[in-house]
Amino acid sequence: MAGSDCRPRPISRWKTSLPDHRGNALRRRVYISGPITKGDRQHNFEQAADAHKALMAAGFGVLNPMLTMRLPGAFEIPHDTWIANDLPWVAVADAVLRLPGESRGADIECEHALIHGVPVFCDLPSLLSRFQVPA
Repeated sequence: MAGSDCRPRPISRWKTSLPDHRGNALRRRVYISGPITKGDRQHNFEQAADAHKALMAAGFGVLNPMLTMRLPGAFEIPHDTWIANDLPWVAVADAVLRLPGESRGADIECEHALIHGVPVFCDLPSLLSRFQVPA
């Protein structure tokens, strides 16, 4: 994973859960970052789907850009357009989960997260531990 540092960092602006319109705490937002087009696309999709389900079950709000693989015409959209679309979501996430596999886009997303003070985790147990969620 060239260019990405997955060590937990001190967080200067840790976001707290804000209430929704009913007064319930909103879920913390986790952005899933990982390979889409490099390697086995089916494997990439499945590892993201597994992470998505696990994060939801643990009580997080999840944004999984790998779901866009199923969007008609997705692979006709330029890579830079996808990155430009994803970075605003990375910047407002409470955490990024970096999945294994080579990905220039995921490396860019993780660098963007760190620049914006969003912690990047390379495995689910570390993320759950940081948020004090039992594994």
